[in-house]
Amino acid sequence: MRKKGLIIVVLAACAACVLFLVYPFIFSARPSITFFPENGGVHYQAAATGLELDPATGTINWTVGSEIDHRAYLMQDFSLLYKNNRLIAMINHWERNATTLWQKKQFQASPGCYQSLSVHEAEIHSGGRIYGKTELSEDQLFIGWDQAHFVSFKAAASKKETELSSQYKNRIAFTRAELLRKASKKYGFNPGAYQIFPLFELTPSSVRTLFPFNRDKAWRITVQLWEGIYKTFLQGIETSSGRYEPAVGSSMPLLLIAGDHLLIVIETSRGDVVLLKQVFN
Repeated sequence: MRKKGLIIVVLAACAACVLFLVYPFIFSARPSITFFPENGGVHYQAAATGLELDPATGTINWTVGSEIDHRAYLMQDFSLLYKNNRLIAMINHWERNATTLWQKKQFQASPGCYQSLSVHEAEIHSGGRIYGKTELSEDQLFIGWDQAHFVSFKAAASKKETELSSQYKNRIAFTRAELLRKASKKYGFNPGAYQIFPLFELTPSSVRTLFPFNRDKAWRITVQLWEGIYKTFLQGIETSSGRYEPAVGSSMPLLLIAGDHLLIVIETSRGDVVLLKQVFN
């Protein structure tokens, strides 16, 4: 019996060692968006997000792709798709030892305001160091219904399109204002102390003007913001009660910028208002 007990102990110890060795690789199998210092010799030749309506089939084609001029240790495209300010789908596409990525999804169209925003990241290993290169892209598509068929446009070019886009924008603006009111009441902050805008407006051309810092620091904050969004959305949004809810169905993040920190306000699909904070170093 004593010998049998010793064998069981040894087997248990071996199993523990195996789990210790294997689990880190299981948990780290999925890459994540991470900020690395840039390498000036690496450039994106293309980084794009596309939304197009196929009138013949009534489907929306959602494409996300990127191309870099150096082979990367890791390339990753992470994209969010919103309809009327609510998340309806995500793309998380990555490959190792690659120079290009391309992903396409199709789904049935219905009237609404569609907005997709993506972060494209390449991880470069060179000279014993790790560098990163990050780009942002976005696209939007308004879809309406006119005399038994769909109509679509990206920017209003007629009176009818202007009226339709204004309807969608006004509804979204109202829901965002209501979310901000609920968040400020729940968490006790003053919205007047912040510059406020939705995540969709954080573009390569606006980063420098939205953050009160030089280009390098503003870009680092932007990448770290996306890093936090990526991890939060993939693991689920943690509510104030400690419960995790799926990201799909949640509102587009509202960003509130102050001089030394950033607040991110999100409403889950079940109506829980969540507040996240990013401190500027």
